[in-house]
Amino acid sequence: MINFVDGKKILITGASSGIGRAIAIRLSRETCHLILLGRDPNRLVEAAHYCSTGRALSVKTFSRDLANFTTLPDWIHELGETQGGLPDILVHCAGTAPRGYIENVPLDVTADCLNLNTMTFIALCQSLVPHMKKQRDGQILAITSGHAHLGMPGFAAYSAAKAGLERICQSLSAELKPYNISVNLLSPGAVDTPPMAGVVSYSADLPLRRVKHKHSPAEVAERVVESLRHRKSVTMGLMGKLIRHAAYWAPSLLRRLFERS
Repeated sequence: MINFVDGKKILITGASSGIGRAIAIRLSRETCHLILLGRDPNRLVEAAHYCSTGRALSVKTFSRDLANFTTLPDWIHELGETQGGLPDILVHCAGTAPRGYIENVPLDVTADCLNLNTMTFIALCQSLVPHMKKQRDGQILAITSGHAHLGMPGFAAYSAAKAGLERICQSLSAELKPYNISVNLLSPGAVDTPPMAGVVSYSADLPLRRVKHKHSPAEVAERVVESLRHRKSVTMGLMGKLIRHAAYWAPSLLRRLFERS
């Protein structure tokens, strides 16, 4: 029986740490080609080391500032020329979540957040979709968040970025369905990752919300595999599902629960 990713080239953004790193390590247990993309070259090499012990046919690492999205089309073209073809699957994990009231977060930090989640994703899709259309097959999976449906105090940029990412994916899904290209979302809920634990706060008086249960990056990676295998979107956790449904059925009530006092 042919595996769902056998021989496929999979590009994972944000692969140097957290969820992206866990996804790369999990997918290295499959017979696929991994392309790990992130900012930190040392962490990418470390991630690739763990991936090399699995069944992956090859593991390549590329360090880039993904917020600088205008350089990505040229890089993708070069990748196709030098690596024997373009990726068949895109898993977009790269992103930042600056924490702070709107008046406190520097504009360049906000721009990085919006770019990493949306413009970087669009730039990659623009470069990869023609290849996927030509072969009439492909998968695009984006990591989203409950923030896409609930504008939490102190996370205006992140909430806007994830909401935009979801709308982009909805449009793409409709555009690409005739070409057998699936576009899906995975919403993991709260995840216990070092980047989130050490997120910079720009507002000292912003209350910190405690989350009792957090998914591990490995749990999220398993659900990513499920999403890719069945070509479907996944929302993890009861709270994540409640927020998604409440945002549709009772948006005013949901907003009042989280308004800044």
